[in-house]
Amino acid sequence: MSRKLGPKLILSLTVLIVVISCVGGYLNFRTEKRHLVETMVLGADRHGAITPRAFFS
Repeated sequence: MSRKLGPKLILSLTVLIVVISCVGGYLNFRTEKRHLVETMVLGADRHGAITPRAFFS
């Protein structure tokens, strides 16, 4: 029984680490995307590229 425990444990830990890494990467990507959009809007607003009519249409 202990003979099969090693590979199962390695596989389950590997799958767990991959899932956690994917979730963390997705959350980081989403946060960075939101920051990029905020920065672009702020930069465009500073240069007067966004007029109230264009912004709300």
